Amino acid sequence: MSPPNPLNILLRHIRLSWIVLMWEMCWPLKARMILVILMLVSVGTVFSQEPVPTETSGITIHVVQRDETLSQIALRYGTTIAAITTANSLLNPDNLQIGQRLIIPGTQAATPGMIVPHIVQPGETLSTIAARYNSTVESLSEVNKIAGLGSLYAGQTLLVTQGASGTLPPDKISLHIVQAGDNLMRLAAQYQTPVLRLAQTNHLTMNAPLQVGQMLIVPDSAAAGQFVNLPNPIRDFQLGPLPAVQGKTLSARIFAPAGLTITGEIFDRPVTFSPVNGIYLAMVGIHAFTEPGIYELHLSLTDEAGVLVAYELRIKIEDGGYSREDINVPPEQENLLAPEVVQAELDRVTAIMSGFNPQPAFNGLMGLPSTGRVTSQFGTRRSYNGSPYNSFHGGADFGGLPGSLILAPADGVIVLAEPLNVRGNAVIIDHGMGVYTGYWHQSEIYVQAGQKVTRGDVIGAVGSTGLSTGAHLHWEMWVSGVQVDPLQWLTYPFTPEG
Repeated sequence: MSPPNPLNILLRHIRLSWIVLMWEMCWPLKARMILVILMLVSVGTVFSQEPVPTETSGITIHVVQRDETLSQIALRYGTTIAAITTANSLLNPDNLQIGQRLIIPGTQAATPGMIVPHIVQPGETLSTIAARYNSTVESLSEVNKIAGLGSLYAGQTLLVTQGASGTLPPDKISLHIVQAGDNLMRLAAQYQTPVLRLAQTNHLTMNAPLQVGQMLIVPDSAAAGQFVNLPNPIRDFQLGPLPAVQGKTLSARIFAPAGLTITGEIFDRPVTFSPVNGIYLAMVGIHAFTEPGIYELHLSLTDEAGVLVAYELRIKIEDGGYSREDINVPPEQENLLAPEVVQAELDRVTAIMSGFNPQPAFNGLMGLPSTGRVTSQFGTRRSYNGSPYNSFHGGADFGGLPGSLILAPADGVIVLAEPLNVRGNAVIIDHGMGVYTGYWHQSEIYVQAGQKVTRGDVIGAVGSTGLSTGAHLHWEMWVSGVQVDPLQWLTYPFTPEG
C-alpha cells in the first residue's frame, strides 16, 4: 500500500470542515461532540498509517532479504524471473536491495509448512537457519539428510520447512547473542520492541533466565546482528555470489571494528583484505581448472594489541560446465605458438595482472567494452592445431568491424599500452583490489601507460594484430592473479560499499 496522498488528505479536511459546520447549525451539541471525536480519530489513523504489504488473491508481496537473488525468489514461489521482473518493472533484475518489496504475481502468501530454498552463508549453522525461518534443527536435518552439525558449507542449498515450529517468522527480524547481564526487559528496551512480543517470539516466559551465548530472535527490528554465529570481533561475513563456480569471481566482505589486520588463504594462494568504506574487502579469483569440491578458507584477524583470532570456512566450488573449441592456426602464425614466445609474454602479463592496489575504482556492474556480438565465451577448453585440450580461453571474444571503438568498462589506470607478439596491440587497466582487465588484438591504441580512464572512455579500436584469425576484441579479466570470466561482472554488481 502506498503512503497517503497529501492532496487526498487536504480534500478530506475540507469535507470534514463543511460537515462540522452543518452539524453546528443543525445537530444538538451532544451529538456534534461525539461525531467530531469519532471523525478526528479516523483522520489520525490516516496520518499514522504505515505502508504495509498488500496481499490480495493471487498476489504476494515479498521483502528482499540479505543475499537473495531473483532466481531464488522465483524458485521459492514457483514463478519465473520474467514474471517478477514484469510485475515490478525492474530495470536491472540483478540489482536487488535489502528491504525492497516485490510483487509476486500468481501466488498465495506463505503458510507454515512451506518449503523454501536457502543458500548457506558464512557463520550460519543449523540453529541460526532454524531460528531465521521459525523452523527446527530436527526438520532441517531430516529434510536435507544432514548427519552432523559441522557438515554445512558456504554455498550449500538447504530446503527449509518454513514455520516448522508452528508459526511463520516476522518479515523483519535479526539475531541477538546473549551477553552477561542481558535480560528480556533490557533487550526489549535496547531494540525498541515490546517485551511480551520478544518473549513470545522466542517461546519464553516473561521472567525466563537467559544464558550467555543463547540466541534470541529480535522481531520487527534490524538493529541486532545477522543470523550468524561468528567469533569476535566479526559482526558479519558475506560471500557473493554463491554458490562459487570455476572461473568466476568471489567477493569476501567482513564487518568488524577498524584497526584489524586480516589475512587469508584458499587454494594455497593468499587472500588480501583491505579496509574499504567501513568493511574489510577481498576479491578472490577462482581458476577455471579448479577441481569442483569443498575447500577451506583460512582467516587470521589481528587487532592493534596483537590479539589473534582464527576462523575457518568451508566453501563449495561448482563445475563451470565449460565446452570445447578447436582452433586452427594458419602456418604463417604457427611460430607464435612456440613455447618460448608464448611463455615469455605470459610471464610479463601475469606479473602485471597480479599486482595489488588497495583502492577499488570499480563500483557495481561494469559496462560492455564493445558493441559487437560475443563470439567465444570464457573458459572453453581449447585445442590448437589438434593439440590436447589442456588450455582454456582466458577471456571473452567480441566480433566487430576493424576500427570499431573499444571502451573502458569501469574506472581505472592504464598500466600497459603497447604491441605484444601474441596479444597484438594490447591495453591493460588496473581497477584496484587486484582487479585488472586486458584488451588484445587492437588495430589502434588510443591511451598510454599511467593515464586515468573513466567508464565509457575510448581506449582503442578492434583489430586482428598478434595471434588472431580475424578482427575481434579479446576481453580478459584477472582477479587476485587469476584469469576469470569478465562477463560475470556485467550481471553481478561487485561493489566495495559497506
